[in-house]
Amino acid sequence: MYLSPRAGFNYDLSEMAGRRLQLRGGSGVFTGRVPFVWPGGMFLNNGTNTGFAFQAGFLGNNNIDGDPIPFVADPQQQFTGADFGQADIPSGRLEIFEDGFRYPRVWRSSLGLDTELPGGFVGTLESQFTKTLNNIIVTNVNLNPAALSTTTGAESRVIYNPNQDALIDDRYDAVHRVGTTSEGYTYDVTARIQKELANVFSTGDNLFLNLSYTFGDAYAINDGTSSQINTIWRTVEIGEQGPNDNNVLARSDFSIGHRILGSATFRKEFLNNLATTISVFYTGESGRPFNYTIDNFDDLIGAPGYRDYGLVYVPNDISEMQFVSADDAAAYDAFVSSSEYLTSRRGMFAERNGSRLPFEHIVDLKFEQELFANLGGSARSLSFTLDIFNFTNLLNRDWGRRFFKFTSSSNGGFELLRFEDFVDADNGNFTPVYSFRGRQGTEEAFFDNQIADEGTYGSRWLIQTGFRLTF
Repeated sequence: MYLSPRAGFNYDLSEMAGRRLQLRGGSGVFTGRVPFVWPGGMFLNNGTNTGFAFQAGFLGNNNIDGDPIPFVADPQQQFTGADFGQADIPSGRLEIFEDGFRYPRVWRSSLGLDTELPGGFVGTLESQFTKTLNNIIVTNVNLNPAALSTTTGAESRVIYNPNQDALIDDRYDAVHRVGTTSEGYTYDVTARIQKELANVFSTGDNLFLNLSYTFGDAYAINDGTSSQINTIWRTVEIGEQGPNDNNVLARSDFSIGHRILGSATFRKEFLNNLATTISVFYTGESGRPFNYTIDNFDDLIGAPGYRDYGLVYVPNDISEMQFVSADDAAAYDAFVSSSEYLTSRRGMFAERNGSRLPFEHIVDLKFEQELFANLGGSARSLSFTLDIFNFTNLLNRDWGRRFFKFTSSSNGGFELLRFEDFVDADNGNFTPVYSFRGRQGTEEAFFDNQIADEGTYGSRWLIQTGFRLTF
């Protein structure tokens, strides 16, 4: 059972201030949608009833004797791991939960001030702070601590020695221990000003103006964005630390950054039963956080099952790193120089979610024509609406650009490098050798290649019409 105590207040200070002034706030514990699917993994991944046989390709797979795998209709005569040269029990993955595991919860507090300003404006200043009480962390306890090593050279990244067994018990792909952390927080501050003007040009004209600015940031150990425990473990972007280091607090996928919202709505009534409304909405916001990562990272780090979520190292001088060719080295150095963020990280690893896609500017337009009347003692109205989403792009094909987002559970970021091999792993030289994958050449060109076109959240204008009958 989870208790969520909360308290709030709303205090009118108008008499004391001599004008309309209101102070409000609250604090309490919040639990979101409970991810019951997480502990369900203990029943599925228990090492006794699940196994996989991966062959080359989906169609035309061959069994261990080279013959096509036949279809077996009898549920009691299905294939076992032994048919593919695999051990049956125990095998697969194990998922175990600590006794003290708790579902995600946060303590959230907010404080706001609303006041009347000169000129009939209404101003608002509010802030919100959220502290993590419980959030998920996952450790693969089947990874062998005795096999830990580091790469040779300036990069000095934690890896599992390719000359040693990375797994303690190779019968299991992974043994995940699921625990809880209280590390993490989120904050945001908003300033807003609004005003309503009546009879702007003539009687019945109304204009409503609204403008707000928000800045916020969020930090977490693990965002826990997947329903699968294995994915939660293997899709955390890591730099110099190993995949089981659950103590690195970094920017969350849900970081807001800067956001500006503005709107203007003009409504004019005429001929006693007609009204026209035109609204313009502006949204300006920071691009989504993303990462510069390494392809084939699982071979570099040597942790079976880990995905390509390794963060790139940014050298002070390109000679600190090894590449398959001088052209690859020069291309990587040029790309780093084209990025303000990567340039600031020279001599260090890129941070998790340290980069952002470009700032987005979007204007939407709404038109509404309303016919209203009082029929039978009740108000009736018929409205025609026309919405133009991303009106900015309708004005200019190069305006209104939105960019693809990267999420930890699907694609951690832009794979700028690819790990090819170590210089001489057999003799203990674990210097990574990379090839350059940033085909666009510069960060600006990379951004141009990330323009999104996904429905209403896209870089292409859309028009929607509608009718509404109110009775």
